[in-house]
Amino acid sequence: MDVAALDELVASVSADPYYQKKPERRTVKRPLDSLACYKCRNCVDVCPNRANLALPELKKAVHIEALCNECGNCACLCPFGYLPYRDKFTLFDDGAAMKNSDNNGFYLTGDGFVARVNGEKISALEELPEELRAVVTAFLG
Repeated sequence: MDVAALDELVASVSADPYYQKKPERRTVKRPLDSLACYKCRNCVDVCPNRANLALPELKKAVHIEALCNECGNCACLCPFGYLPYRDKFTLFDDGAAMKNSDNNGFYLTGDGFVARVNGEKISALEELPEELRAVVTAFLG
């Protein structure tokens, strides 16, 4: 194996702008209806990690942060232009995971939940937008 040639290849690929992380292309915040969108379920069907979970009885879907590797399959196949891995209401493992994300979402605590919707922390069901109350309630049991 030619290690020098391999190092040269790695250096050229690393410097190539095509392989660099792209800046966020979207500048407009999505409406709340994207948070639990259930219009086509493409994001649920195409996720290789099953990070988008359908809640058919509620006609909603949520994103599970711990399962997602942000591959982008869901975004590529969303006919509405959403980025489900960023736009969907997200279930986090804990407060640290929610803090490390910009997604709207929630995590369960021993006696309830903590949610974030458009930057506002919420811990009472009645303070959640109506379309998200049923989602959180489904996870509370």
